[in-house]
Amino acid sequence: LVGYEGQTISGYFDWRVVSWSSTGTLRWSWSYNHAVSGAYDEAYGIEADNQNPAWLYVVGRVSDTPTEKGHIVRLNSTNGGLLWRRLYDTTSNVFPITAVAVDSSNNLYFTGTAFSGSSNINTFKLSGNTASTSVAVWTRTIDSGTGVFSADNGYGIAVKNNDVIVTGGLNRSDNGLQAMTTIKYDLSGNQIWQTSIPGTSGGYYGRDVKIASDGGIIV
Repeated sequence: LVGYEGQTISGYFDWRVVSWSSTGTLRWSWSYNHAVSGAYDEAYGIEADNQNPAWLYVVGRVSDTPTEKGHIVRLNSTNGGLLWRRLYDTTSNVFPITAVAVDSSNNLYFTGTAFSGSSNINTFKLSGNTASTSVAVWTRTIDSGTGVFSADNGYGIAVKNNDVIVTGGLNRSDNGLQAMTTIKYDLSGNQIWQTSIPGTSGGYYGRDVKIASDGGIIV
C-alpha cells in the first residue's frame, strides 16, 4: 500500500508505505519527509522486483530546492528498510514520477509529468544494476503541442516481454480537454504506436495499465 499522509499541524504531506500480511496483519510501515519543511511529499506508485523479491520500488515527488523533483526509493520488502533513494529531475521546473515497472532483467521503467510552463508525458528507463546513480538509458517525451497551458500527463506504465506501455492524458487542440492516451514502446525506447480516445464534457484520463497474458492491453 502506497500513498501520503497529512501532517496535522502544517497541512502538508509525507510519504507512507505500508505492508500487510495475507491475513491483514500489519508487517511494517515506512514514512518519509524530505529535507524541505512544509512540503508536499507524495508517493504515487509501487512495484515489486520480479527477480529479487526482497526489493520494492516506490516513486513519487518531493519538494526540493528550488523545485519539486521526482523521487525513486528501493525498500526491503520484508522489513521496510531503506536500501537507497535518489532524486530524479529533468530540465523542467517540476517532475513528479507517478508509476514504475520492472522487466525480467531488473531494468526499471518510469513515467510521469514534466512541467515547464506546459506539461509533457515523460517516460524513461534506468539500468537495474546502477539505478541508484546512473543516467537514463533512454528518455521519451510526448507533447500534444497545444501550447503553454497544455496538461499532458503520464500516469501508468507496464512492461511485459518486449513491450513498454504508458498511459495518461493529452490535451485536445479543439476543446482543451484531455484525451485518454496510450503509447507502446519496445524495450529500447522505440515508439511502436500511439492511440487516444477523445475526451468529452469532462475529458478522459488513463490512470493505470496492465498487459494481459495474450499481449492485450487494459487501461
